[in-house]
Amino acid sequence: METRSKLKQGDFMTSISGTHWLDYDIRDLTMSKVLAKQVHERPDKIYIRTTGGETMTYAETDVATNRIVNWLRSHGVSDDTHVAVMMENSSAGLLTMIALAKAGLVGVPINVNARGPQLTHYLNLSDASWIVADAPFAGQIAEIAGEVPKLDTVIFWGESVTVPGVRRTLDLAEWRSGSAAPFENDSRHSDLAFILFTSGTTGLSKGVMFNQSRTFLWDEGVVSDLDVGGRDTYFAVTPLSHASGLFSGAFMMMAVGGTIAIAPRFSASRFWDEARATGATFTTLLGAMVGFLESVPPTDGDADNPMRLISAGPYPATWQSFEERFGLKLVSGYGLSDHSSCTKLPIDAPPEKRGSAGKPIASYEMLIVDEEDMPVAPGVIGECLLRGRFPWRASMGYYKQPEAVLEARRNEWFHTGDSGYLDADGYFWYVGRKKDAIRRRGENISSFEVEQFVAMHPDVEQVAAYPLAAELSEDEVAVSIVTTSAALDAPDLIRFCIEKMPDYMVPRFVHLTAELPRNLNQRVEKFRLVQWCNENRAELWDREEDPALRRRARAKPPG
Repeated sequence: METRSKLKQGDFMTSISGTHWLDYDIRDLTMSKVLAKQVHERPDKIYIRTTGGETMTYAETDVATNRIVNWLRSHGVSDDTHVAVMMENSSAGLLTMIALAKAGLVGVPINVNARGPQLTHYLNLSDASWIVADAPFAGQIAEIAGEVPKLDTVIFWGESVTVPGVRRTLDLAEWRSGSAAPFENDSRHSDLAFILFTSGTTGLSKGVMFNQSRTFLWDEGVVSDLDVGGRDTYFAVTPLSHASGLFSGAFMMMAVGGTIAIAPRFSASRFWDEARATGATFTTLLGAMVGFLESVPPTDGDADNPMRLISAGPYPATWQSFEERFGLKLVSGYGLSDHSSCTKLPIDAPPEKRGSAGKPIASYEMLIVDEEDMPVAPGVIGECLLRGRFPWRASMGYYKQPEAVLEARRNEWFHTGDSGYLDADGYFWYVGRKKDAIRRRGENISSFEVEQFVAMHPDVEQVAAYPLAAELSEDEVAVSIVTTSAALDAPDLIRFCIEKMPDYMVPRFVHLTAELPRNLNQRVEKFRLVQWCNENRAELWDREEDPALRRRARAKPPG
């Protein structure tokens, strides 16, 4: 693996390192300057396209976001306001995110499934005093408004809704009355632009801070290593509240002068028709999405589509047949919102390297270490550590959690908490999570937060949440319960969870037990629970086998 000592002074002036990236000086990577550059060079090129038929050019995007910013300012938003955004994938949602960054405000993207204690935590930790939301989420906001002291203003897009306990509500559809005139903006590339929440692997979710330039550089490898550029249209089927949709998709496409195609959500049955209609050439598929596409019956026209690249996580064992069927290339990478997207599997990777996450890109170093932070030999599994070779190649840390920053960034490296190994050729092979998290269908779920929700049930004495392997890929959420009442059964518990938790976090498997296995320090030995459940799967209560409680989306692939 190349080390810093091998870098030459001149390397810092290349197009992918040091003070420059592509034809940008890093110090010019702010939303206002990047959008202004595209308006100057390609004003009439379509930047936003939706599966519903909407289109917006770069010039129209510039005017629309000017109007939004000026309208917000007319209602009292100030330069230090933190604004949460709780919106489905849409042109309106993306325009809101762009406008906040363009104005130098701090955006806080929120998963639209968040509710109850989780939503309260997001808003309080991020200091969000304003929320922009789609009207259907008014109920979730109303439930917790009284528990968020700083919450002052809620703005709904396209509908005026009253939220008890909030000083005022507004209708953002009125933004069209805002002035289209450019506004003063002195944002620097180093200014805080967004706070994105992690899965909360060892506690409550942490808010990762992204400065302005970081939002464009988070996944720079798609340009340097995958040759994505202005000719491409990225198809956003993952939420724009995630780094993959917002940074790898929308903001990366703006930086290179490309197009972002937005779908409200992933649909296996509509995916290829939507890709053809929008001209999509590149996308990211997470979790079981590749499996869902494979499950759709084949047709003679499957390869007749504009898609040339799909970044898949996890990488499917059926990659060869998938590429042949759909006439494209599957690529992959490794990254996390806490730090960066830092490896890429080359388009021309040899067959024996398929399934790896590729090699670290030029801007990053990767090290695999043992429990004492000592490097291990190629092929030996250890914890993955990361660091950037150049300035501004990592997040700014965790908002209001300096102790978590110190814990993660010790010995001059960022500790990912993930296990894997580098092979003799420098390819990274991801093995699993050292940290206590569950990954279900592209969502990183905190087992701690699942446990906190389940423990709210009055008849639950002890609870442990952990992953069990799913049929298609990744994990399903399982819980083992010690109950104080013989009357509590699994269906009752799940009905309680459905009322309290985002649906993607609700457990699928329930294991009622007399005790939880613990070590000498009284920590629950979850690996023993996983082992027992894998050996005795038939004894678990399975939500998918209860017609009244099964997830509707699980009856067949989405769409």
